[in-house]
Amino acid sequence: MRNYKVPLSQNRLELHISSYHVNNSDLKKTIFMAQFTRIFGVSLIFLGIIPYFATGMESLTALIPSAFGLVFLGLGIAARQESIYKKVMYTAAIMALLGLGGSFGGLLNLFTLLGGGSVERPNAVITQSTMALFCITFLIVAVRSFINARREKE
Repeated sequence: MRNYKVPLSQNRLELHISSYHVNNSDLKKTIFMAQFTRIFGVSLIFLGIIPYFATGMESLTALIPSAFGLVFLGLGIAARQESIYKKVMYTAAIMALLGLGGSFGGLLNLFTLLGGGSVERPNAVITQSTMALFCITFLIVAVRSFINARREKE
């Protein structure tokens, strides 16, 4: 390793190893999104497993959030590789959009449930609406991350 130096300038740690350059603030953002994706995946796994067992294991469709959670967990693990990070994060955003599309009906039925109306499967409505809110949150964080990365690149 030639030309190894670690200068401290403007409260940002910059690491130079030969021609390879890593900015510490970019690394923190990459690590944050990868961790956020993994945590999001684990949350969805629990969002599927808990209602599945709470309802007496009646319907396998209660595990749909868990299936999405496994995908997000895998994407969060894969996002640790810098070479594929960008593609993985865009894939995660598309998966969140698909999850939102599939669970949005539950969010609409939640308003009926909260308004005192009756719905066919109230547990499913609560789980679907929670998944929709989770996916909306993930999309907001991901899009903000994409916008900030684009701004810093310019």
